[in-house]
Amino acid sequence: AEFALVASPRNTNEELYLAQKFARLAMDSNNVDVASYDRPGIMEGLHDVFGYYAGTANIQDTGRSACVLVVSANATEEQNVLAVPIKQAVRAGTQQLIVIDARETELTRFAHVWLRPYPGTDLAVVGGMLKVIVDEGLVDRDYVAERCEGYDEMAASLAPFTLDAVERETGIPAARIREAARTYAEAATATTIYARDNTWR
Repeated sequence: AEFALVASPRNTNEELYLAQKFARLAMDSNNVDVASYDRPGIMEGLHDVFGYYAGTANIQDTGRSACVLVVSANATEEQNVLAVPIKQAVRAGTQQLIVIDARETELTRFAHVWLRPYPGTDLAVVGGMLKVIVDEGLVDRDYVAERCEGYDEMAASLAPFTLDAVERETGIPAARIREAARTYAEAATATTIYARDNTWR
């Protein structure tokens, strides 16, 4: 009989290493996978938007980014290898860190801006930030013209995300949302990290 081991993507790297060792030695099987593809529509969405079935930045690039936005992702627990260069860059003063999360995580202690919205409203905060970026002309128009499709439709879809409306829904003051948006948009390079849970809503 053949065996296969499917591990949770919420495991740490160390736990996944032990799982594959167990599968190969105890189960005598090379059939090892991680359940990252249990919702293939998520991966297809990434491909449609970015042209890849996964993230577009590697760990080294993330550590070198001038700004990192973390949306409801506990990177320290879920992917500490990714969290380490972020903490190092923030300590060195080479990176601004924005965290949108109702929970207090380790990265919130490193954040220059921590937006703590009502639970379940984190994506409304992102919408508010995006509206600020569009309304204040902080968009790289050359990049959009060269590489993006559907920009005008996306910008029009932001109409409900007035800062007053987002503040009422999330509990985050409009000034803080504007501060986070400007910090992110004005950075020379920026990376966004989000938990897969955000893509299921």
